[in-house]
Amino acid sequence: MSKRIGTRDISNSEDRKDSIKSHILHLDPPERKELFDWLTAESADPCIKNIISVCYTYGICVERNLETALLFAKDAAILGNHYGCFYVALILELQGKNKTLLELAEITIFLKRAAEFGNDLAMLRLGRMCLAEGNLDKALVMFENSARCKNDDAMHKLGEIYWEEKNDFKQAEIWLLQAITAGNRSSVEYLADICFIREDYLKALPLLEKSTFWGNSRSQWLQGIIHHRLKNTDKAITIFKRGVFLQDQQSMNSLAELYVELKYPVPTDVIIDLLTKAATPISYMNLSKFYHTRSDKLNSQKYYLLANCAKYDNAEKENKLLKEKLAALTAELIYRPGSLEATAAEKNFNHLNSLLQHESVPPL
Repeated sequence: MSKRIGTRDISNSEDRKDSIKSHILHLDPPERKELFDWLTAESADPCIKNIISVCYTYGICVERNLETALLFAKDAAILGNHYGCFYVALILELQGKNKTLLELAEITIFLKRAAEFGNDLAMLRLGRMCLAEGNLDKALVMFENSARCKNDDAMHKLGEIYWEEKNDFKQAEIWLLQAITAGNRSSVEYLADICFIREDYLKALPLLEKSTFWGNSRSQWLQGIIHHRLKNTDKAITIFKRGVFLQDQQSMNSLAELYVELKYPVPTDVIIDLLTKAATPISYMNLSKFYHTRSDKLNSQKYYLLANCAKYDNAEKENKLLKEKLAALTAELIYRPGSLEATAAEKNFNHLNSLLQHESVPPL
């Protein structure tokens, strides 16, 4: 049977990467029909029951019918097929039967049974459920069990927990590197981010280069930031330009900032164009400051309002909005002194106050 769809023994948990669904979809329509007819004729086998359940769940070879899919999955589960147990839980969730305590209990029973049979996907799902309930210790056990079955999503989740909840970089790095070795691309970006935060640029750069190779524009932008911090200005500009070519908004903003910071010999229109095309709150704030240093109060106020998600209509509304924002920032500074919010508010406050008082502000 496995030879007919190009998989190995589908009852074995080592085959979790061998998606039955994807293998069937790779067949030509006539071959799918032939396979489905053959499956229904041989439906006594629990593995075959599970495949029929997959077909009905996703509408492959046959019209989608979750009730029929559930019947076949339950038959497979009763006969000890761990995928059958997992699919019962999955189909119940697809049917929306996961709202009441009784419904959740039934799903949990089938997931636990699948986990006992060695289904790593069920272990992963149980771990997420434990995490949602606030039971971190139990979640760790389930994720570790799933990771031992080579589930790279579980490895990634362990890396997240050890970094975000346990503040244990060493353990986080161990699990994330295992996930990367197992082919988890999200772990490459995540570990790179951690190294970037820790300012461990020697570790971050190779990871970011790998992530960029897979088409991650944010990783490319972070490479530019790192090279700028390391005083590799030409390299940073080259990287940001690549990002601009790919229409990456962060790269547009950072390249404009770098041009202004270095007083780079580029036309003013280039800087304005980059910040305008970036179209983010940060780029709009930079545009506000850029125009204000050139005594263009109208455009400065316009982009300040856009940076704060307010539409620019007319002078009367503009001044009202600016004053309301100034009042909010003043309250932030008075009632929450020393907080991160207050620090950010202070920078905003100084710029806005200068707008309303027609004073100059420091260059961008």
